Amino acid sequence: MSVDLLNAAEPDATLAPDAAVFATRAARFTQLANGHALGPWLAFLGQLSLAQSQLSQLPSAPPVAAQQPVWPAEARTLPAEWPQTLHQLGALLSQDAPPPVRAAIEALASASPAQLHALAEQVLADARGQGGAPSASDAAERLLVAAALQACWTHWARQTPIKLAASASHCPCCGGAPVASVIQIGARLGKLRYLSCTLCNTRWYAVRARCTACDSDGKIHYHQLEDGPAGVRAETCDACQSYLKILFLEQDPALDPVADDLASLALDVALGEAGHPRNGPNLFLLNSKA
Repeated sequence: MSVDLLNAAEPDATLAPDAAVFATRAARFTQLANGHALGPWLAFLGQLSLAQSQLSQLPSAPPVAAQQPVWPAEARTLPAEWPQTLHQLGALLSQDAPPPVRAAIEALASASPAQLHALAEQVLADARGQGGAPSASDAAERLLVAAALQACWTHWARQTPIKLAASASHCPCCGGAPVASVIQIGARLGKLRYLSCTLCNTRWYAVRARCTACDSDGKIHYHQLEDGPAGVRAETCDACQSYLKILFLEQDPALDPVADDLASLALDVALGEAGHPRNGPNLFLLNSKA
């Protein structure tokens, strides 16, 4: 019997982002950085997430679209004042940021509206799972733009005025792709799977043992490194061969879709070497399609 059928109540179609999502993520990055081979990078991403949590110049939500996604992950959705969020983020980071990031902050501060719009388009294509690898010359700029756009869309997602219906592979709030799936805990949601949006942090219900990329209900396999973190696995699909990380909160309630995905890149390397492409973008991973 499916785990989903064991839960008598109808599962919530979507879960809005928690008000403290970025602060909680910052703490998780800091925890994961301790003793990790990628410690300095994870520690910086903790600083970036903390800066996201401190943003006050967030644009008002645009008009709601007539159909889902209600705030599409497209540059045309952005209010004209969104660069204020980006520049405030840069100001919060500037003193402690690594030299490449400080250079990116300066470059973005002097960029034209057209240049910022183009960067936003690229990042939002990444969020929809349609982007490519950034060039080395603009990787830091895209990282900062991604963080600003995450803050904007997450702010809007927390005030969605309509009841959203779960979709198959993309976020019903913004149309973003999932960064990972999460097996929830608790009396009401325990053992149910929700996909976590890479852009707006909305989670939406998805039946377990079904591919999140091609919707196949054929053979799904779970992979975990022998010495890997508890609760972090990957699902591969025999039909399309792709994979997505899956986090089991019952094994570690502190697991975060963005932070723990990046702290388990050794699993991505192993799956890539086995011929499995990644199907979920992480906007903090500079080549999410690798």
